[in-house]
Amino acid sequence: MVKPLLLVLSFVGVLVVYQFTPLSQWLSREAITATLAGLGVWAPLGYLVLKAIFTAVGVPASLLTVVSGALFGAMLGAVYSIIGATVGAMGAFLIARYLARDWAQSKFAANGRLASLNQGLERNALWFVLSTRLTPLLPFNVLNTLFGLTRVSLKDFTLGTVVGIIPGTLAYTWLGASGQEAFAGGSKWGVFGALVALALLSLLPVLLASKKQTVPQGGDF
Repeated sequence: MVKPLLLVLSFVGVLVVYQFTPLSQWLSREAITATLAGLGVWAPLGYLVLKAIFTAVGVPASLLTVVSGALFGAMLGAVYSIIGATVGAMGAFLIARYLARDWAQSKFAANGRLASLNQGLERNALWFVLSTRLTPLLPFNVLNTLFGLTRVSLKDFTLGTVVGIIPGTLAYTWLGASGQEAFAGGSKWGVFGALVALALLSLLPVLLASKKQTVPQGGDF
């Protein structure tokens, strides 16, 4: 019982520190951009470390994805963001697995939903992880912890995460890069395109859900 309690206390501690200390002000877009830009050639490494830590401890890191686009460009920023997010997701996954998986499995083994989740993961864990990343019905950080409580392997979790976050990451870094261009007096069409891409991605869960309803019973999704 001690390990699961440590996991809960760690998340509560992060929320308290973020909400009730100057940390949230230090982590504003302007402050982060200025700090990373001041690192010069070390800016990519600084970004990777910051992104990984944010993700591992459960702090929402979408802002950092936009910042990477503004600093490094849409494509290179996406590469850095995907690497940092994946490393951080692995950290959160391993923390949850070490601290609470045995407790969760023993506590909720008889629960129908957890049993169904485990069965789905046993059939095709990689596709299960990939589909949840492509159709983010739950926040990214929440999924990192939840998967750590299941039987999915670290390999399947990592590969599904890397591939699944590519579309959303590209859209956010495109927004950051095009926003930086517009701020410098360039075209604003890139911002419009990035917003359209994000809107389409937000509709993906609905589209896939409707497609699933048309699949005959017995088909796996």
